[in-house]
Amino acid sequence: MPAITLHSLFVLCLSLLMLAGSARADEEWVTLNSAAQGENKLVIVRQSHEAFQIEHGTGCAGLWRYRGRPVMIQSPGPFLTPGAEIVLPNEGQRCRIWDSKPLGYRPSADAEAPADCRPGYWLQNIAPNGELLILQDNSLWSVLPADQPELRFWQNGDAVWHCPAMLYNPRLRKAIRASRVR
Repeated sequence: MPAITLHSLFVLCLSLLMLAGSARADEEWVTLNSAAQGENKLVIVRQSHEAFQIEHGTGCAGLWRYRGRPVMIQSPGPFLTPGAEIVLPNEGQRCRIWDSKPLGYRPSADAEAPADCRPGYWLQNIAPNGELLILQDNSLWSVLPADQPELRFWQNGDAVWHCPAMLYNPRLRKAIRASRVR
């Protein structure tokens, strides 16, 4: 049986450290439920409706503008482990989470939501005429002409629920009739 040399042990330890360092952080999109300008506390809600109060550091100057919209939580391990950060989509801003406190489960953001809807989608882009929209999964949707004016209130990054024959925006509490093109 060959003896383990100091060099072999060093190479093995270095390899293990490199593998551990290459592990991807856990990322999860959540909805920013409440935030006040100039304060460092906010409430986020996971897709499972589990709510957390979070205290955060600097680096996310416009965080309060994301109320009712998705933000990303990046954690080095499971959700909200030490070292987790809030990441603002499309702004290149991130801030460290100092503390988090579970608040329990909250009912859906809107009791008037249509039945049989699936949350978990986000609006990526709207065609200038409101005829088409693209969700974050790159699915393309054709909007009925009568509902196209409603899209002027929708914003890129808004949460979108997929419902039978329609798309629902929980921030606005409005649904539009749309069909998937691709």
